Amino acid sequence: MEDKNRFGKLLDQMLTAVDLKKYTLSNVLKYDVSYISKWVNGHTLPSEKTAEQTIATIIQCIIDSANEEQKARFIQDYQVRTEQELVSAMYDHLKCEYDYARMQQKTQNVESIANVAYYPELSLAQFISRMSHPVLRRVSSLNIMASMDLLSMEHEYRLQIVDVQHEGIYSNLYFPHVHFSLSIDISQWADNLIYDTIFLFNLLSSSTHVDFKLYGSNSSRSHVVFVVENDFVISGLLMDQRRCLSVVASEDSETAQTIYYSIQNLCVRENLLFRKTSMLKMVGENVYLRTLLAQNNRWLIGHLTEHFLPDDLFEELLEQNWSKLTDEHIQYDKNVFRKLHQLTSNMLESVTLRVLVYETAFQDLIVNHQIDFFDQKVMLTDEQCRRYLQHVFWLVQNQLKSNFRLIHGQFVSDYRYVTTQCLFLNDAIAYLRLDSEVKSGSTLLIANRLEVREQLERFFEAVWSEETNSVISDRDDIHMYLDDTLQHIQIIYGLE
Repeated sequence: MEDKNRFGKLLDQMLTAVDLKKYTLSNVLKYDVSYISKWVNGHTLPSEKTAEQTIATIIQCIIDSANEEQKARFIQDYQVRTEQELVSAMYDHLKCEYDYARMQQKTQNVESIANVAYYPELSLAQFISRMSHPVLRRVSSLNIMASMDLLSMEHEYRLQIVDVQHEGIYSNLYFPHVHFSLSIDISQWADNLIYDTIFLFNLLSSSTHVDFKLYGSNSSRSHVVFVVENDFVISGLLMDQRRCLSVVASEDSETAQTIYYSIQNLCVRENLLFRKTSMLKMVGENVYLRTLLAQNNRWLIGHLTEHFLPDDLFEELLEQNWSKLTDEHIQYDKNVFRKLHQLTSNMLESVTLRVLVYETAFQDLIVNHQIDFFDQKVMLTDEQCRRYLQHVFWLVQNQLKSNFRLIHGQFVSDYRYVTTQCLFLNDAIAYLRLDSEVKSGSTLLIANRLEVREQLERFFEAVWSEETNSVISDRDDIHMYLDDTLQHIQIIYGLE
């Protein structure tokens, strides 16, 4: 029963870590100690009817028995910040091992040899359920490779696969030792351009908490392969949007290692779709400057940025947040940023710039009082918010004019898709500025391949040319919306 004993192994490790005796735990649970021994030894599992309460009580007993040093070790292992997060993470881990062991019991008739299970056919929902392996809770150190034809899957299953990487995560921290490389087939990107582009934006945004890299390769076509180095692999062939065939799942270390390295061969630099950078690098290497000087600039704004600041407010924020714009390795003179601001102001007068802004960007500023100031979230006072928005409205009415359009609502109905990303395009470069609570240094992503930039350009033009009903281009309607928004701000903030 070795392959069905993961729950017992983890329970034994947790009890040993805090020197908690089985007898003590049995008294808390009001079970005979022999039951606890059977759980630890893998001879049986807690009853399904009471499993959740039993596991919750076990975890609380472990936490109560731990001294400060032992708690600190658990907190480090689970990469959390508070005891409350620790309780949730440990419960989730033990419950996941319980569910996995229970599933193994129920599928023991599945053809299996040497710790390898074979399924002739699975629905994608079943595949994803088995892909959600307990080892993913080991967030202190994970190496993951995947080759998946995501864009050929039904939308719901794409989202479920994205959610898998959040398992075991209980804080807005960056997990530098969780490395996840994903290869997808992008040959069908153009077939559903708007939806697929927004999906990829959300995939990238939701992955900023780990070291995530996205690759594109035709070799990923019709494949669904997910492997954790040395620990676990599940692979199959995508039959259609909902089913996969010839699924093999294994916890054999050698098998997992072999498949891990085969996928690693797809995840090479020339296949990388977006490369990470930082604002300090963009400024220092003059990438930011080149984006301002390039031709045919197009901006899609999902959260408000430094680009629309009036001169006086720019100076205030520069002084207030200067320490955030430098570090011990890279430091610049303030005049470098002043020059970039002046060039931006000049560019906003250009007839070649086109700007699309989500109306939710204005709403978020009103609610959160935050803007993105050179990739740093900075707080604005009520009065600063008003000045910022007044200047944006002035730019729209007097400079951008017909080169400004407003995005009302969302392009897709699924509420799980966020619209806070920014896309900056021109004839030289395309880059994303993601909006994330995780300070990972990976919220700026530059398109690494020409075909990616071309797809992003097609996406922008499709939205701009009103191939969707979500875009407001009529100037009177835009001015009416902006005037109403400013009036609401003055009422809410009590400002004249």
